[in-house]
Amino acid sequence: MPGFAVAVRYIGARVQCTAQRRITGLIRTHWLAGRLDVPEEILVQRDARYWFPAKRYGWGWGPPATWQGWLVLIVFMALVAAGTFLLPPRRMMAAYLLYVFVLSVALIGVCWLKGEPPRWRWGGHER
Repeated sequence: MPGFAVAVRYIGARVQCTAQRRITGLIRTHWLAGRLDVPEEILVQRDARYWFPAKRYGWGWGPPATWQGWLVLIVFMALVAAGTFLLPPRRMMAAYLLYVFVLSVALIGVCWLKGEPPRWRWGGHER
């Protein structure tokens, strides 16, 4: 019954995740009320929904994690593709490169605002 085992693992993970959120909420409430001495960095939730999670190795962002991130990436690619028709690279290379540069800066700006804070990562399990 492999399907049953998968379902049990899925339900167990959901219950554990819900319990962790409730415990985190209780700890935060007690800490804010001054009844619990817990460092603030422990209270920061690690499951924040970033549109672009950090890569495991190196600096930067990986593939999108949410539908909003995928939408941004698809719009970026569509605009780059449209630029090849609006500004043909064979005739207007400088204009096309400037267009792609501006779109890339805009994409990096969205990743910076909606992605995990960038820093160099060495492949550990800190996420």
